[in-house]
Amino acid sequence: MNRIYRTYNMSDAALCMFTSNFCNTLTEDISELTPFGINEQKIAELEALGNEFEVFLDDVVYIAYIFGENDNKNKLRSSLLEMLRSMNLRAEMKWGKKSTNYKRLAASSLTVLNDNHLLVKARDVHSFMTEFLTELEEFGLTQTLLDDLNNLNLQFEHSFKSIADAKKNREDKTYERISKGNEIYKLISMYCEIGKKVFARKNPARYKQYVLYGTKKPKKRSNISITNGEEVELENSET
Repeated sequence: MNRIYRTYNMSDAALCMFTSNFCNTLTEDISELTPFGINEQKIAELEALGNEFEVFLDDVVYIAYIFGENDNKNKLRSSLLEMLRSMNLRAEMKWGKKSTNYKRLAASSLTVLNDNHLLVKARDVHSFMTEFLTELEEFGLTQTLLDDLNNLNLQFEHSFKSIADAKKNREDKTYERISKGNEIYKLISMYCEIGKKVFARKNPARYKQYVLYGTKKPKKRSNISITNGEEVELENSET
């Protein structure tokens, strides 16, 4: 996705309110503005854009979705670690820590593994325990437990995609929101210039209604993954 920059130096909420009030101002001055190309249709189109912009969810909502998915992943990680430790304990009971099979399982020191490496190890443990199911039945290993481990592995893997999807959704919605905001602001800026020229000499009070205060050149920064001044950076929760 291409980078996109805000052209407006106000919050989204402020832009929504300004657009609504500005449409009222244009309507009040329609007779003076129509000769210069601002008619009822254009005002209605600007108002429609403002309504479309207003329904965009705030960025904090999409951030919350990301953190929610990350929290779910960490809970799955904790459950997976607990299950792997129980599998490792069965191998220790059966063969002892110095045995070849126990060393082959290598399911200790799991907390130092990152999520991807933990998933690889969990799959390896599942394969190992499946191979020795008959021998480990006396220590409580069952096919049901193996199925549970496999399902947990699948859920843990799927949680990675859920986080990636939530981040991608945030980027998409941010791009859409800023694009729409830029489109609105471009029209408002153009109509303000027309309004100022129309009322510059004939009506100073009306002229002030078309002055955009508090605007400045936006900084060169990406707004795809950075919104409202903050970039979300999630950390793995190692349990």
